[in-house]
Amino acid sequence: MEKKRKELEDKNLMFYIGANFIGNKAETDVKHNIVPRQEVINKLRDRGEPILLFGESEIDACKRLRKCELLEPEVNRGFRNDLQEAMEQVDQEYLNDFLKSNSSGNGTKTKGHLEKPSVTYEEIFEMAKKMGRGNREHDMSTIVHFIQVSTILK
Repeated sequence: MEKKRKELEDKNLMFYIGANFIGNKAETDVKHNIVPRQEVINKLRDRGEPILLFGESEIDACKRLRKCELLEPEVNRGFRNDLQEAMEQVDQEYLNDFLKSNSSGNGTKTKGHLEKPSVTYEEIFEMAKKMGRGNREHDMSTIVHFIQVSTILK
């Protein structure tokens, strides 16, 4: 029983390794270039190649993938990188135009320039006493004034 099981396992192993198995020595190109099946499928799909041709084994598909990789390296990769580079240039130009229009506009603030608050801390303290009485607009304006004063004082 165990002998039959061992023979079956050996047959399955030979089937997966392929017909190039000779005694205890397999051909080096098949043994060292075995790629996981899912990776072969994904790479062939990325290249627009069929996964298996009629009558083709998994090892033949792996060899075909290697041949495609050698003959046409990174078929779609270059187009993606060019597109990304062009998109980044457009984004940078848009950002530069936006910054130029903001810096040339009247009444704009820059990081180095801080204006004096329109409301003092004492006025905010008086406004805070009237908070929480149902007037949401008053509450929100009080909070906004407080944040403005606290950021300017820092």
